[in-house]
Amino acid sequence: MSLPGMLTSPRSIIFITFLISFVIWLIVRKGEIEYSDKYNSIDAIVPAYNEEITISKTVGDLANNKYIDKVIVVDDGSTDRTGEILKQLKPLYNEKLIIISQSNTGKAGAINKGLNFITSDMVFLTDADIRIPDDRGLGYLIKTLENGADAVAGIPGSDLNNIRFFGKIRASVKIFFATFRKCGGEIIGGYPFCVSGSVGMYKTHVLKSVMFPDRTCVEDMDLTWELISRGYKIAQSSRAIVFSQEAATFADDIRRWRRWISGYAACMRIHKKLLLKRFGLTTILPNFLIGIFGIILFIMPFTWGYLNALKGTALWLVILMFASAYSAYKEGKKWWLMLYSPFSIFTILLVFFCWMFWGLPTLVTGNQERWRKVKRY
Repeated sequence: MSLPGMLTSPRSIIFITFLISFVIWLIVRKGEIEYSDKYNSIDAIVPAYNEEITISKTVGDLANNKYIDKVIVVDDGSTDRTGEILKQLKPLYNEKLIIISQSNTGKAGAINKGLNFITSDMVFLTDADIRIPDDRGLGYLIKTLENGADAVAGIPGSDLNNIRFFGKIRASVKIFFATFRKCGGEIIGGYPFCVSGSVGMYKTHVLKSVMFPDRTCVEDMDLTWELISRGYKIAQSSRAIVFSQEAATFADDIRRWRRWISGYAACMRIHKKLLLKRFGLTTILPNFLIGIFGIILFIMPFTWGYLNALKGTALWLVILMFASAYSAYKEGKKWWLMLYSPFSIFTILLVFFCWMFWGLPTLVTGNQERWRKVKRY
């Protein structure tokens, strides 16, 4: 097959469509030049389970952020020093830090517990291993809600501190693909694919009307699709970026992908009425099909001869280098990340593997993978 033929393959068409939509999104939104100046106007909920290594930094970033009024940390039955560290932090932040301790209920139970202590009109949900820059990021999220959205998604990046080899591979393209998929999805499907659990903001009354679901192992995706099903307006911001810990080993990365893929399949079963609507046809199903057939479309050029295999591989390497350059810039101009981007092509193999062994069985039976906390440091 010729290079033009490769460019017209189903996978390439989906990618190019989302890429064009992402560019259109940036033009339409004009780079999101508006941000809110309503300081101390939102509360943040942080569910924490065995986060002794990162909880101090996360609480500090949130408590010192000019947009946040209260930081509500729910210690969800931690068995390490998380609770002890939180007690040590309390005198530093006084009434700005609210600590809730409870038996382990899972992420959904912890967030729903924290909702009882919210007094602001907007609530920011994040994880306990997040680095949050002291910039205008949350201001862009607030402005989006002020302009009529019921919930708004930010962009998850990677914390490059103490990051290991496989984490660097993921970080090399993470921000680009998260941004263009979410922003492109908003243009094509009307909504971003998912409001990430690490960087999402909601109108408080909206979140309380739905509550954080506990039906799947990807609660943030389930919540996003539930809000869409109920007719709420979900928006996307490309300017609010937080940086989370990546998996420490390849085995941990597999466990993480198992959870995501299995949860994705479970959400497709739960929200099957969405599949034939605009959002389902243009966002949910294309991402599913890429996961299933991506490996076939990746291997196919090798059946067409050595030269075409080189052309196809070179084309995707160029795309990955572009994605890596964007991600590296957003990570603070860490250009060395581009060295790891060629390895990210093997993520296609990992995603296919997880769909075959865990995603499709969940789609058929509804049984999900048990979620075990991965090592990230």
